[in-house]
Amino acid sequence: MFGWEAAYTALILFFVPVKGTWFGFDPHVWSVFPNFFMLWAAFRIKRLKTTNGRNFAIAFEIAAFVPVGLLFIPESLDLATIHSFEAGFVLWALSIVAASALFSWTVWGNGMALLPNLILAAILFFGLFIWSPFLRGRHHRAEQEREQAAKQAEVQQQRDAQNAAIRDAIRERGLMAFTEPMTDTEEQDLELYILSASQFTPAELTEASEHYKNPKIMIALAQKPDCPMEALEILYQHTIKKEEAGPSEKVTAQQLYFTVAKNSNASPDLLMKMLRSGSPAQRAAALRSEKLPLKQKMDYLEKGCTLTDDYEMAAVARDADTPVEVLECLSSKPGASVGLSINPHTPTSMLEQMSQSPDWRIANDGKIGLTQRKRQGK
Repeated sequence: MFGWEAAYTALILFFVPVKGTWFGFDPHVWSVFPNFFMLWAAFRIKRLKTTNGRNFAIAFEIAAFVPVGLLFIPESLDLATIHSFEAGFVLWALSIVAASALFSWTVWGNGMALLPNLILAAILFFGLFIWSPFLRGRHHRAEQEREQAAKQAEVQQQRDAQNAAIRDAIRERGLMAFTEPMTDTEEQDLELYILSASQFTPAELTEASEHYKNPKIMIALAQKPDCPMEALEILYQHTIKKEEAGPSEKVTAQQLYFTVAKNSNASPDLLMKMLRSGSPAQRAAALRSEKLPLKQKMDYLEKGCTLTDDYEMAAVARDADTPVEVLECLSSKPGASVGLSINPHTPTSMLEQMSQSPDWRIANDGKIGLTQRKRQGK
């Protein structure tokens, strides 16, 4: 603390000197002890001409240097609490220097005795002239940091209040807590609630599937093992509309189709509907389901050489039921190389051939597949 705060502290510690010991070697507090020399000076007047008086005057001058010297210890300044630095500090420090000068003049009675105190006064004003812009700059930054911290605290308080309201809404209304469009926080909390909750009734999941068209919420619902067949059908219909909305929804639709098809409650009728659709993403998703009827699956796999969509080719290439002749046909297509490299039924000779391909993508995936085979000892 400095300025007027230093003056206040000096006044308090003037009467309660032991208080300073509570702060260790904090210069903000210990610097006020030059005030005791001014208090003591009144009792030393009768001995001014003695050696003890001169020693006291010298000690007074040294003590007067303490507040002046604080100007040159920037790390000791608690700039975040400075409100009026120059006026209060100068009033305090200059009064100490002036008292010391008066005492020295009285003791020695010549101008040379004032020289140390004049130097102190010059240092005081010189230091203020040099450091004042620096201190004001740091004070300004400290003010900005406090304002920023206050704004962040306010924003955090608002965020905490919103989060509390969201949690209360979920606690009161469950899956149907929100309407779309949702905020990011509502979306995240609802998604977490769906995935972490132990069980919902089929009616709740079906109602939620009808209510929400948010991709993350739809995926979370489709991932629930107890999601009923009716709810999966509804999610499937929502996904079709998303895919038809435009290319920007392609990846989202692929993920939704896959999640719906992977659910053990997906009916064979739904899977066949996906397999026969005109959407490569739907056909590829249906192929990944274990409940897809084997005959229809094999009929589809045997036509793998006619595929042109990379996502669909990759799904066929990685399927363990895909015939070898189809794998051979796909080995020259970059879109299928990743699937071939992880398919345990891809012949090693085919991977070796792929590793020599002029297409760097096919060659790279072929080498990866060969490396995995060597690690497995095949």
